[in-house]
Amino acid sequence: CNIGIYLRDQTPEEGPLWVVPGSNRMPRDIGRAGADFNELYGPQARRVCCRAGDAVIFDCLTIHAGGKHVDRDRPGCFHSYRAAQTVTNV
Repeated sequence: CNIGIYLRDQTPEEGPLWVVPGSNRMPRDIGRAGADFNELYGPQARRVCCRAGDAVIFDCLTIHAGGKHVDRDRPGCFHSYRAAQTVTNV
């Protein structure tokens, strides 16, 4: 899972987090790597404007984006947790 903890209020003008609900269950299309987020997912995407102290937790396979649109910093803490892989010696 991904976890974002915001240390400053986010507004629409500051390029907050965007997520595509249900995208963690979508098949992966490698051919779309580098494609424009808005072009592919704009109609389905939802903006998440967090307040200072909010934490957002979502599946690491959820398609998400964000971008800085103002000159001030957007401090926060972001963590990703992935399942450990088992290595088998053959």
